[in-house]
Amino acid sequence: MRPEKNCHTPSCLFALAPVDAALPVAYLLEVETADGYVRSKEPMADICLCLHVHEPFVLRRYSVFDSEPDYFDAAFAAQRIAAMARTCYGPVNSTLLDVIRRTPGAFRLSLSITGLALELLSEFAPEILQQFRDLVALAEVEILGTTYYHSFSSLFSADEFTAQVAMHQRMMQRMFGREPRTFRPAALLPDAVASDALMRLGFTTVLGHAPVRAPASVSGLYRAAAGLCLLAPRPDFLRDVLSFSAETSGQSQEPRELVRRLFAAAPPPAAVLNLFMNYEMLSDGAGDAALLPMLEALPQAATEAGIGFKHPAELTTNHDAVAVAMPRPTFSPETDGADGADHSELPPDFFGNAMQVDAAARLYAARDAIAKKGDGLALENWRRLTSADHLFYMATPQSPPGAAGRAVSPFDSPYDAYIYFMNILDNLEARAQGRRPAGG
Repeated sequence: MRPEKNCHTPSCLFALAPVDAALPVAYLLEVETADGYVRSKEPMADICLCLHVHEPFVLRRYSVFDSEPDYFDAAFAAQRIAAMARTCYGPVNSTLLDVIRRTPGAFRLSLSITGLALELLSEFAPEILQQFRDLVALAEVEILGTTYYHSFSSLFSADEFTAQVAMHQRMMQRMFGREPRTFRPAALLPDAVASDALMRLGFTTVLGHAPVRAPASVSGLYRAAAGLCLLAPRPDFLRDVLSFSAETSGQSQEPRELVRRLFAAAPPPAAVLNLFMNYEMLSDGAGDAALLPMLEALPQAATEAGIGFKHPAELTTNHDAVAVAMPRPTFSPETDGADGADHSELPPDFFGNAMQVDAAARLYAARDAIAKKGDGLALENWRRLTSADHLFYMATPQSPPGAAGRAVSPFDSPYDAYIYFMNILDNLEARAQGRRPAGG
């Protein structure tokens, strides 16, 4: 199937530039090949591999008859982290450490880990936390910034967003002795409001999906006058990687040959290949057993093809860009658009139905009252509720991805996820307002 030439979500880079700066663009010559792909005559120059680790504090089955501020399921967390350590974090970390040490300087990657994930690993899998420390200590691994709680706080409160990012920065300094300069937002959602705060916090680059109305670019690189560099993934290529690995799983082909074939099938643009994925996608438990061997073969196969690895910020000095405006996603409790709000930039996985929208609106409306109460534990509990996972668990078949949301949810249905969430939020609000909780 021939790829769309004018896809609005290409691999792209938004580079730092003054508003009135000249915008040099290096358009690469393209040729059409027998398989129907339009490719540049130049080989792919760089791969940018960014891996993400996050673990939420999962809610208890909190009913209206519960009254104590015991909101999170510690037993489930212990079981979840133990399983992930065995099937995902341990094997993937060991593979990455081995690959980097075998190919010094040839393989580079960037890693984002939320504050909540580090808290849970510290409590339930300290050996995995040490592996992450060993990884980040290597020059080939860049640590990225993110919100401490993996939240969409920038859509609701600039102050809360700044606080959560600053919390994460302090943890990165404390845990790893690193100061991140590249930021990964939840769901890779680009946001002009967040960009202003990130620049004040010292960030220079942001990972994120290309804006819906971004112009097409032959090179796949864009320049934003807003200030930050924005590097977008190739969702179509990543889908091809997963599909190809599933089709070839169990066959006798060498992983290096699979990698070569994937490179050969990669649709344009050819200058940068951005691969952003969660750690789980590399694990045995994800059902994609071919991906980890492919990761082991990737450095040598890329070197043989004349392809290098770069951290996100490094790409800004090696590639030209086309101008684009940073989006300003608009959240509104009205999901039918009757209020005139533009929801096109909001990820439907998290804001696709009335339960998700209502939960998000109620949650952030309660922030100020809880913060002003001066109860540090209550504010921490509220912030744990801001994790995007809780909205994702509420996804229904009418709000894509629906089935995927239920597959990873600890709850029996999205409606259960919504009810437990709202019961906990009501309890937090009651305590902040000095009224008796419903179950008390």
